[in-house]
Amino acid sequence: MGLKDGDRVRVSSAKGTAMLSAKADLSVLPDSCFYPEHFNNPPVKDLMAVEVDAATGVPYFKQAAVSVEKA
Repeated sequence: MGLKDGDRVRVSSAKGTAMLSAKADLSVLPDSCFYPEHFNNPPVKDLMAVEVDAATGVPYFKQAAVSVEKA
């Protein structure tokens, strides 16, 4: 993809789009991306469907299919 640390990227899913800064991390598998869900800005959780665990009633959002392109 030719991205460098700090490049702006557009991450899109069926639920929405977020503008983020790229950071290379060799611990993340190829064709994968990672972003901590604990932060509200940018709201990456808006890219995921919110599902609720039937046993606990706790919402979880751990994965979503996304596309990434240089902004």
